[in-house]
Amino acid sequence: MERVTTQAPGIAGSAATDLRTKIVDQALEIIREKGVDGITMRILARRLGYSPATLYLHFHSKAELLQVVADIGFGQLQEQLDEALVPGDPEQTLEKTARVYVAFGLRNPELYRTMFEWRPSPDSVSPGSEDDARDRLFVHCREAIASGIEQGGFRQQDPSAAVMLYAAALHGAVHMAQAQHPGTDAATLGDWLVSDRLAAVRAGAGPAARCA
Repeated sequence: MERVTTQAPGIAGSAATDLRTKIVDQALEIIREKGVDGITMRILARRLGYSPATLYLHFHSKAELLQVVADIGFGQLQEQLDEALVPGDPEQTLEKTARVYVAFGLRNPELYRTMFEWRPSPDSVSPGSEDDARDRLFVHCREAIASGIEQGGFRQQDPSAAVMLYAAALHGAVHMAQAQHPGTDAATLGDWLVSDRLAAVRAGAGPAARCA
C-alpha cells in the first residue's frame, strides 16, 4: 500500500500522514464492500470517528480522494505486470501480462472501475500521478513487441499502435466479463484474447495481423 506524505494544516507531520493513509485505506475498504458509489466523505468520517471537516483538511473533495485510490490501484496492477515480464521471450511476456491484467480486473472489479473512471483533471497531473501510472502500464508490452519485431518473430508494425490495440482488447475483455454479458466466461474470454492478440503481432498472421 502506497503511503502518502501530504501534511494537513494544523496537524503534526506523522499524525497527518497516518490519518491520510487511514482515510485512503478506509476508502479502499468501502469500494470493495459497496463500490465507488458507496463512498461519501460523511460515511468515511463516521467510520473513522472524525468529523467530515477533518477529512477535508487532507482531501479537498471526494474526487481528489478517489484519484489517490486510482493511483494505488494502478500501482498494484503495475507491480503484477512487472512480475509477468519474461526477459528475452516477447511472446511469453505478452501472454502472461494478458492473463495477469484480466485476472486483476476480475478480482478487483470496483477498484478497477475507480481506476478508469476517476481521472485527474489536466491541470492536476504531476510526475508520478495516476495519469503517469496508466501510461506506464504497458511499457513492457511495447518493448516486447519491439523486441519480437527485431528478432523476426513478430511482423513489422508500429509497436505503439500495436500495444494500444492490445490494451484496448484487455480492457474490453475485463469490461465484458464484469458486465456478465450472456455467454461471457472469463476464463474462456481470457484464452481467446491471448490467442487473438498473439496472432495479431506474429509474423505472417493473416487478417488479424493487418488490424494490429
